[in-house]
This record gives sequence, C-alpha cells and structure tokens, in this order.
Amino acid sequence: LYEELFNSGRKNPNGCPPLGTFYVSHEWTDYSQVQTLYARGHEMASHGVTHSFGEKYSKNQWMREINGQREVLHLYGGVKMEDVRGMRAPFLAIGGNRMLEMLHDANFTYDSSLPVYENSPPLWPYTFDYAISHECMITPCPTKSFPGIWEVGMVMLSDLRGGRCSMVDACQAPDTADDVFKMMMNNFNRHYKSNKAPFGIYFHSAWFSAADHRRKGFVKFLDEILNKPDVYLT
Repeated sequence: LYEELFNSGRKNPNGCPPLGTFYVSHEWTDYSQVQTLYARGHEMASHGVTHSFGEKYSKNQWMREINGQREVLHLYGGVKMEDVRGMRAPFLAIGGNRMLEMLHDANFTYDSSLPVYENSPPLWPYTFDYAISHECMITPCPTKSFPGIWEVGMVMLSDLRGGRCSMVDACQAPDTADDVFKMMMNNFNRHYKSNKAPFGIYFHSAWFSAADHRRKGFVKFLDEILNKPDVYLT
C-alpha cells in the first residue's frame, strides 16, 4: 500500500516525493519496514509502546509509553531520537495536563490527538501557549499553558451523508471509487478554497485493504491534488 501511495513516481511541485507521518506502536511492528520508510524521508512519531487507553495515566506512565516508544524506534528502527518529534494517543484517549507535561519534559514538539469539530473554516495547528479555542471532544483536555508544544488538531472530515470523523475510518465509507474521490475532494477544497489550513488525512491502513475501490478512489484524489502547483503532500 505505501509503495503505491508514496513510491510510484508521484512528485511534489519541487520534485521531491510525497511523504507521510507514521504513528508507530511497538507490538506487531516490523522494524525493517520502519527503517525503509524512515530512510526515504517519512516521519516516524510515537503511538505508545502498548497501544493502551491512557486517559488515567500518570505523567510517568505517559513517559514510559510515549518517550519509551521513541527509544524503541531508535533502538530497533534506527530512527534518530531527535527526529521523533510528535505523538498520537492510542484510541485518541488523551491524558490532559499530565500528557502535555510529559511532552514538555521530554522535549517533544507536537501532539496530534485532539479531534476538532469546527471545520468551516478549518482550524490551523496551534500552540498550547494559551487555552484551546475549540470544543474539547474527548476528555480530559489540557487546562494549563505549555509554551512551545504544538497541537496538530485532527480537523474533522465530512462524509457524503453529512457525518463527521477525525479518522477517515470512522466516516460512512463511500460505496464506489468515484464517491471516495468526491468525498476527499469536498474536504480538501474546504481547506484549499478558504483559509488554506493544512489538510490532515488520518487513516489506519485497514481502511484501504477492506475494499479495493477505496484505494483506487484515494489514488485518483492524490493524483488530482498533486497536479496543483501549490499543493504539497508532506
């Protein structure tokens, strides 16, 4: 799947290949694949060692899970410690102030775990220098200031039936490749034709493997947007 999406000759406008971020948890991961993707320039981020619900974790438990997976990526995947800058909480079960204190203490740069319902216009990434400005959809949310830590909010997509989802998997799955293309373009254009906030697309790979038309529709979408001179997949 990733060979087809990222390594089939597609190019960004500057001639560089499109890239993605992989939120990696330890169990069942083939670290030779991590090494290959990392060597090609893809970002590796932490998804925790055990992929467990962490809303009640202490700061030390968050440290063992998130910073621990950073260390595992370094030891088994050859990823430089300083290149693991971000995290996503398993199940999007965030840990409020304790999780952000861990990110601050462990010198992470960003989290990307908070769904953002407000999508028109879409929200830009923001820092925790101040209180969050959007609805907190999954508690506990941070209530303190954590200067320098960024949130790459998971701005919700809209499906063709009016539902919303932060992970594409959670939307009503389109029935045809053309409908996949239509859904993705509708959401892309809400960003591209308004405030140009970065358009985040968040998947589990199982979404593609569940039905072949999903992959075909998404590949058509990628080819369409990469034809634009000011669109980069990164």
